[in-house]
Amino acid sequence: MDKILVIDGQMFQTGAWHRGMGQYMIHLLKALAATNSPKELYVVFNTNLPIERSRLQELQKICPRLKRIQWSLPLPEPGKVKAKNEAAYKRELEKCISSSVESNTNNVSYLITSPFTFDFFALFPEGYTKLLVFYDLTPLLHWKDLGGYFPPELYMQRFKQIFEADMLFAISQTTKNDLLESFALSESKVINIDGGFSGFEAPASKPKFAVPQEYVLFPTGDLPHKNNEVAVRGFSEFCTNSDWNGKMLITSSFSEESKLKLSAESDRLIFTGNIPAEQLRWLYENASAVIFSSKYEGLGIPLLDAVSNNVPALASRIPVFLEMTKNAYYFFDPQNPSELAGELEKALTTTSFKAKKSAYVDIMKKYTWARTAEKFVAGFNTVKPNKQKTTLLNHERIAIASMHPGLEGTIGRLAEKLFVKLFKDYDIDFYFDTNGAHPKDMERPTFLDQQNCRVFDISRLTHSSYRRYEKVIYILDENSLHRVAQRAAVLPGYLIHNLSSERSDMFRSVIIKNQHKELRVGNKFTDKEVEVIWQWIQKLSPNKKLLEVARELRSSSSNRSIMSRLMEKHQNDQ
Repeated sequence: MDKILVIDGQMFQTGAWHRGMGQYMIHLLKALAATNSPKELYVVFNTNLPIERSRLQELQKICPRLKRIQWSLPLPEPGKVKAKNEAAYKRELEKCISSSVESNTNNVSYLITSPFTFDFFALFPEGYTKLLVFYDLTPLLHWKDLGGYFPPELYMQRFKQIFEADMLFAISQTTKNDLLESFALSESKVINIDGGFSGFEAPASKPKFAVPQEYVLFPTGDLPHKNNEVAVRGFSEFCTNSDWNGKMLITSSFSEESKLKLSAESDRLIFTGNIPAEQLRWLYENASAVIFSSKYEGLGIPLLDAVSNNVPALASRIPVFLEMTKNAYYFFDPQNPSELAGELEKALTTTSFKAKKSAYVDIMKKYTWARTAEKFVAGFNTVKPNKQKTTLLNHERIAIASMHPGLEGTIGRLAEKLFVKLFKDYDIDFYFDTNGAHPKDMERPTFLDQQNCRVFDISRLTHSSYRRYEKVIYILDENSLHRVAQRAAVLPGYLIHNLSSERSDMFRSVIIKNQHKELRVGNKFTDKEVEVIWQWIQKLSPNKKLLEVARELRSSSSNRSIMSRLMEKHQNDQ
């Protein structure tokens, strides 16, 4: 039976159409149009969002076999997303698909194209195979820079689409690696499909503003991870130390505050704002060089556009750009403006580009939309249909206690990774020790606060709450030997730990006397390691004898006194 692909088209109805993710999907659809798979393609538009006729016409032009569905789908209310609103959206989306797809809907896959555009719900319908195009984890990995731009109740709440997806299509190997590292996803669940250069179709057209005779093009955005200040400082230092008289053209829209801040670093800046594709093409074709200084990117199409136009490309030395090439770009430390200035001098005043340009051929062969479509189709054809619903019904209730995942250098992140493995099979409560840290002092919040689980302070794990659970699992490291360890000694359960020192081994020995089983782990928590832990938890059986031990300990006045008494008893037994 031929597979059917239904695409969430709401992103095309927003400003994301003009941004990287919008252009990425347009190029991917165009490349898919040249293939015979999938046999049937649908795109869903929301009649509660603006639908520009010109965009519909362009999509129809690039992919003639794309069948359009227009349906009234609920939109999010301002503020935190409510579960009842999500449920209403999913019901309407499921009705939309069952009513609009002409063939047998048993073979439908649904593709979310933009999980973090907050103008609309980006949710999977139940009963269909779930696919997701994933661009990057920039806000999570650079939370201290970007957390203020991405409220957790909106951004992290949408991680559940990552966890529910049957297949994720990452736009680079770096993005795939980040998904695997951050969530311990199975490698078979994530496929890298790369991307390609913009491939501007419209003939190049000179912009209407006064373009300087020489200029460096800086295609960027007004966000901290774009690293704009370092780029402008490096450019300014180069101009100060050389006779080059050109300017820097900064694309995209910027706030007046950002313009003033950057202009204080250099008087040679021109802010172009968002410009049409044909004008951007002209700027690439005539640029002296292109700078891309990001601290993090999912792919980096501006660099590919520089390559396709045979322009020197200066790139920050970050994994995704090194994934493209080791030697074709003029690489610089993203924290070092002086290093950028030195690379600009090489690019603009020496003959070094001739050797670098010879490596452009290999980049152009690797990054094509035809190859991206080929990888997408391969992944689409291999993913197995999944009709399993994600709603929890009468699942075993367990508790996991550990250090807070936002505390850097602790074992707490394992709790998050275990949730990704366990949430479909268990009803999970988490109890975290923040060690007195203020939320602003943490590396980042935990995304568990925004998922279908309950998160409490470790003080809430009491004799009363303990009785609700069939399994209680403690995760201990050297940082957990206060409140989490006390709870483990008082309220017996199962122990996952990487304790090694003599002092911590004594704690572990005390706790193990009241535990049923323990599992010693390493420090990396890769997919394979988390899989072993998951299988271990699956085999654990609820043990009523542990409740009896907990009742015996209940007579003591405090957790600390119980811990002291147990430690004293342990030392006397030695």
